[in-house]
Amino acid sequence: MADPDSPASPQLSSSASRNVSPFHSLALGTRLVHRSTSQRCTLRYVGTIPPTLGQWWGVEWDDPLRGKHSGTYVDPASGEAKQYFTCRLEGAGTFVRPDEPGKPPKFARGVSFLKALRAKYAPDLRPTQIQEQDKVQYTRKNLADIEIETPNMDGVIRRVGRLDKLREVGLGGWKGGNAVTQDSDKEDALDVGCAFDESSGETVGDIARICPNIRLLDLSRSLLPRWEDVAFICRELRQLNTLILHFNRFEPYCSEDARVLQGAFDKVTDLRLDGTLIGWSEILFLSKYFPSLETLQIGSNALDRLSPPGDVQNLLDPPHQAFAHLRQLNLSNNNLGCWSDIYQALMDLPMLERLYLSDNRIGRIAVPPNLCAGFPALQHITLNDNPVNEWSDLEALDDCVRWAPQHEDAAAKVDQTLRGLRSLTFAIGAGSVEHETSSPNEPRGTRNDKDKVLAQSSLERLKDLQPGDIRPSIIARLPRLEMLNGSPISSSERKDAERWYIGHVQRQLPEADDEQRTQYWRRYARLVQEHGAPSSLPNAVKTTSTLGSKLLELRIQASSSVPIAHTPHTTPTSIRHSAMRVLRSTPIRQLRSKLAKQLKISGGAAAIGSVWAMLAEAAHPDEAAAEAGNGRGDEQERIVFELDDDARQLSWYQLSSGDSIIVVIDSP
Repeated sequence: MADPDSPASPQLSSSASRNVSPFHSLALGTRLVHRSTSQRCTLRYVGTIPPTLGQWWGVEWDDPLRGKHSGTYVDPASGEAKQYFTCRLEGAGTFVRPDEPGKPPKFARGVSFLKALRAKYAPDLRPTQIQEQDKVQYTRKNLADIEIETPNMDGVIRRVGRLDKLREVGLGGWKGGNAVTQDSDKEDALDVGCAFDESSGETVGDIARICPNIRLLDLSRSLLPRWEDVAFICRELRQLNTLILHFNRFEPYCSEDARVLQGAFDKVTDLRLDGTLIGWSEILFLSKYFPSLETLQIGSNALDRLSPPGDVQNLLDPPHQAFAHLRQLNLSNNNLGCWSDIYQALMDLPMLERLYLSDNRIGRIAVPPNLCAGFPALQHITLNDNPVNEWSDLEALDDCVRWAPQHEDAAAKVDQTLRGLRSLTFAIGAGSVEHETSSPNEPRGTRNDKDKVLAQSSLERLKDLQPGDIRPSIIARLPRLEMLNGSPISSSERKDAERWYIGHVQRQLPEADDEQRTQYWRRYARLVQEHGAPSSLPNAVKTTSTLGSKLLELRIQASSSVPIAHTPHTTPTSIRHSAMRVLRSTPIRQLRSKLAKQLKISGGAAAIGSVWAMLAEAAHPDEAAAEAGNGRGDEQERIVFELDDDARQLSWYQLSSGDSIIVVIDSP
C-alpha cells in the first residue's frame, strides 16, 4: 500500500547542471509522458525484477486508474511479494519495459522552456514544397482533404511571434501538433521538462533576454520534476505575478533547494496548485519563498487536515509569518472535515479576506473558545457541497469571524455587534442537507421528550421549508451578512427576512415561551425586541399531503394603478373583486392566465401589465393593533411587492391564504 509519508525516492544532488539538462540520463524522479496516450508519470524505480530477465522501469502514473499496484511485485511461482517503490496514491504504479535503442521511444521527457515557448508562439515553418500532383476531382467524400492556404501567413507569424512582447504564456500540457521544429520529431510532446537545454546552447540568462515581460505563466501538467526547476525559470521572469502549476507532480521540498528558490518568486502574487498532491505542511515550508503572495489555490489535493502553523514553525529556520499578505485561499474539492483544524490553521492569517471551502466534508462547525481570537479580516466564505445540516453550524460560523473596519477606533473593534460574516456562498440542495445529523462527539440520551420536540434537528426544519424560505432564513440568522450567493442583501430585504423569521419561529413552536424559542432560535428575542411580535399568528398546521393543503385562498382585484402600502392601497374606482383557490406550485406565467379568466379581462393575459401581492398581515403589527383599537383597522400599512418573475412558482413569494393579488391592467 502506498504511504504518502514515506521517505522520498533517491534524488540527484542539487546542482545547476542537473537542472540545465536533466534528460540526458534518467534519474529517479524524472517525469515522463507516454507518447501514444499522453499520460504522465514519474520514474520511481530502475533495475531488475527477479525472476524476470532484463531491465524494468517502475513508474507512478498521475492518473491512478492507469496503475495496477503500488510498487509491489508478486512472484507468480512462490507468491512472495516484494516492494520496489512506493506511490503517493494507492494503486498508481506499474512496471514497464524501458525504451530500447533503435526503436521508437515510448516515452518523452519533455523539452526546455524556451524550446516549448518557441514551438507554440514562434514556430519555424519549413518552406512549402510545391510538388506537381495530378489534378484531383473533389467530392463530398474527400472535401476535407482540400488544403487551404492563408496569404502572407509567414508575415503574421513574424509579427505575432515577438517573444519579448508576450505578457501571458500558457505551456500547460501543450502538444506541438502540426508545428514542427527543425530539431524535434513531429510527434514529440512539447511539454516543459527543464529550464535550459545545455546541449542546444541554452544557458542561464537566456529566458530573461528573450521573454522578459511575462506576467502570467501557466505550466500546468508539465514534466518539471522539482520546485528547483520551476525556480530556475521564474527567477529570470522579473515581471511574473501569476504562476499556474495545476496537476504537476513535484518531488517533496528539501532544504537543498533553498538556495535556488530564494528570490525566485518574490513578485508572485497569485499561485495555483490544484491537483498537485502537495500537503499543507509543505505549503507552509514554501510560503517563505512567496513573500508577496495574495491568492493561493490548492484545490483537489486530497487534503484531510491542515497542520496549525505552530506545528511547522518550530521546524522552520528562521521562523517566519506564513502568508502575511494572503487575501484569498481556495481549498475546494479536498477532504477537509474538521472545522476546528481549519480554524486553528488559518485563524492568524492577518489579511485573509476570502476563504473557499466548497466540496469538502465539513459537517459540524463548533464555536471557538474565544470569539475574538481569529480571522481578523475574513469577509467571505464559500461552503457549497458540504454536509452542513444544522442552522447552528451557520450561526457558529458567524461567531468564528471577527471583522472590523480599520478606520474604527479600538473600542468599536471589540464591539460584538461588529463581528460576523459579511458574504456567504452556501447553496442548499440534496447534497447539502441529506446527511446524518448525529455526531460522535454529541452525548446521547440527555434530553427529555419535551426537549426533543423543541430541539428537533435543523435538518428536519430545513425539509419543511419552501425553497423560497431558505434565503430569508439564512439572512435572519446572520445579522452582519451583506451578500448571499452573489446577491446583495438590501435593508428592506433584511427587514422582511427578520420579520418572516419571527413568524416562522412562532408557527414552529406555538405553545413554547420566548425563552424556549430563543434557546433553539437564538436571534428570536433580539428580533422581537427590534421588530415586535406579530399580534396573532395561527398555530402550526400539521403537514398533510392532501390537495387542499396545497391550495391558497387568495383575494384578487383588478386595478388601473400599482397598489401602495398605505390606504387606500388601490384606486377606489373601476375595481373588480373576486376570490380564487390556486396551487402553491402554480408558475406566475400560468397564474396570469388564470387571473385574466377569473376577472374576465378583455384581451386576456396579454392585457395584464403587472401582478402585485399585498399581504393580509400588517407591515407593523404593533401599530396595526393600535389602529384597530381606534376603529381604523382597515387603514393599516400593508406589505406590497410585485410578482415579477414569470418562471417562479407562487410558493417562492411566501404568500398565505387571505393575502391579496392586485392585477394592474394596461390602459388601452
